[in-house]
Amino acid sequence: MAGITRFGMEVQRWRRQRGMSLAVLSEKTSFSESYLSKVLHGHRPLPLSLAAEIDAVLGAKGALLRVAEREEGLTRWDAMRPSQLPPALAGFVGRTEYLRTLDASLRVATAPGAATTVIEGASGIGKTALALHWAASLVERFPAGCLYADLQGFDVGQPRQPDAVLDEFLGALGVARAAEDSLSQRTARLRSVLASRPMLVVLDNAASYEQVRPLLPGAGSVVIITSRVHLSGLALHAGATHVRLSPLRLQEGVQLLGELAGRARVAAETASAELIVRHCGGLPLAVRIAGEHLATQPHLTLREMAHQLGPQSSRLDFLASADETTNVRGVIDLSYRALKPAEAAMFRLLGLHAQTPISVGAAAALAGTDIACGTQSLSALANSHLVESSAGQRVKMHHLVQLYATERAQAEETPAQRDGAVDRLLRWYCASAANATNVLAPDWAGRAIAVDTAGISAQQFTFDDHAGAIAWCETELDAITSVTHLAATRGISSAWILPSTLQPFFYLTKKWSAWIDSASQALHCAKAAADDLGIARCQQNLAAVLSELGKTDDALTLLQDATRRHHNRGDDEGQGWTAVTLGLTYTRIDRPDDAIATFTEAAKLFERGGLELSVAVVHAMLGTVYGRVDRLDDGIDCLHEAIRIAQRHDSPLAESLTRHHLGALYLHSEQPQRALPQLDRALAIRRIQGERWGYADTLVVRAETLKAMGEHELSVECLREAIAVFDDLKDPRGLELHATLATTTPSFLDTEP
Repeated sequence: MAGITRFGMEVQRWRRQRGMSLAVLSEKTSFSESYLSKVLHGHRPLPLSLAAEIDAVLGAKGALLRVAEREEGLTRWDAMRPSQLPPALAGFVGRTEYLRTLDASLRVATAPGAATTVIEGASGIGKTALALHWAASLVERFPAGCLYADLQGFDVGQPRQPDAVLDEFLGALGVARAAEDSLSQRTARLRSVLASRPMLVVLDNAASYEQVRPLLPGAGSVVIITSRVHLSGLALHAGATHVRLSPLRLQEGVQLLGELAGRARVAAETASAELIVRHCGGLPLAVRIAGEHLATQPHLTLREMAHQLGPQSSRLDFLASADETTNVRGVIDLSYRALKPAEAAMFRLLGLHAQTPISVGAAAALAGTDIACGTQSLSALANSHLVESSAGQRVKMHHLVQLYATERAQAEETPAQRDGAVDRLLRWYCASAANATNVLAPDWAGRAIAVDTAGISAQQFTFDDHAGAIAWCETELDAITSVTHLAATRGISSAWILPSTLQPFFYLTKKWSAWIDSASQALHCAKAAADDLGIARCQQNLAAVLSELGKTDDALTLLQDATRRHHNRGDDEGQGWTAVTLGLTYTRIDRPDDAIATFTEAAKLFERGGLELSVAVVHAMLGTVYGRVDRLDDGIDCLHEAIRIAQRHDSPLAESLTRHHLGALYLHSEQPQRALPQLDRALAIRRIQGERWGYADTLVVRAETLKAMGEHELSVECLREAIAVFDDLKDPRGLELHATLATTTPSFLDTEP
């Protein structure tokens, strides 16, 4: 019968067993047949006295009375069904992948307790918005209701105590408690109630695992927690799934801006809308504030707003309001105030640099602490989502967080403290870069450039870790540019040393654009500091890359001035490398006699300084030039001497360079059979050392050698391998070789000395 209650169905079953009609039942009780029908179909309340009388008439021995008591309890629960979930935030957009992850977390939940999900992330990242949006989609699964509490973990006042929240939950459930009940007794009471009435429980803005632990129900319920910190205890003890939020994607941010300011308005100025979102760093809170500004100022164009947001010095002022909960600076400040002193100091000083990733060692130097303490502070900042983990055990800051950290550094650190921090950071990078490039080219810089390592622990490399040294330089390129600029703007006169130190790395890798930028930046810093040594060293560095790129006139001008400065200072090492670069430039413009003279002068300067490996490099260059003027025996002698020096000093890079040139010289003298073993050995060394540009360069010479031996198919295969490497490096030489291969008349021997 449609609409009949559970009690009514049980009464019907007992009447059939007893062969008793409803009319007979009415006669045996004190209630009319019509009234009984309404009660049994739920149209009238079921008094327990009536249930007891029917139970007695039908001889159910209390079974019907128990069913009635359960229904009465259900009715009471339904009348007290808590529905505490706040409304979801208007204009919610995107986060599709996160919502899929959250849905999946419920399907795979295996913990014995409630299915618990923690949404964590930085201030203003949209944790509560996502939690409420997702919770709204789940609430219908829980007919018993939903409990919600803002735990105020990072509000202006103190976080809420769990016993007060428990009292509110139990009150909402209609459960009385004795005044003397302990916290654990109240927790047990909540879990007992929810064991038969599973609910959705949302705990917003949690401060710690200790705060939420007493509020966790048992199996059957679902718990959603949001927090600015990583609550590791929840994964360990409650099997919680952690979902870490990132900033909005560009198109999601534009869509959110459109929801707030008007879709048509945003669509009409899409480029400006994208720029606004970028200025906001994809932070939902910042985008919402910008959208509210636009909504309340209909005559303000998006282009004008993007312009207002442009200056970093005033960006946080623009993204502010009287309400700290809708104020970017205010919400970051709440997280900052929760830090311990050492963590807060690290955070402030990171604001001077950390928009680019920074390693633990560099951060420790910046903060003036050791690696262990630096690691601990960075871990705490990452746990609070004030820094973001980056590749290679490094961290970086969201740019709005970095702006706030810079403000705190300006307010809480003296100028001397800020300058000291930048000086330590510069010295750490200078020493680390020197250690890396000394692996690639031992003692190439000589003794004229010394770095004070007091109070820092620079990155170390083993003498044979060439691949590690190159990888470190590649990883740190952006940071080195940033640190050099930072040091120069603070008037640190030695800022030029850092980019100059990378010259051996650039020589090996041929990262042309980065090399030019780095060398130009170094020269600018040296000139600003009026440092004569620095100017000369940086002129040589810039001339080296300009010469390789064919700008030989510009290179010669720089080298001539650098030679004068080095001579006046008595800097033999600097003058020696300037002479090497000058000799290479003379070689490129077909002035072999001048090249021989300058290489010979460079060798004398290095010998006088005891820089034997540098002498080997000069011999390698000199041997090639001797070959070009048909002094083959002298060239071969020079190159074999360079190989002996390289092997004596266990320098595979110097050996591979020399064997490459020896192979090219043998080929030039029409001895391809003697060239091939030298080139194969050079290739083997360069492959092991990760010297990719040099490897490709040697492949080109090997291709010409094979062609001279009549091995045309092997020659083409070798050339194609070289082209693949050059193309992968985005080196223009790859295009030249593509054209060479297409003409089928290759002239491959165009190797650099």
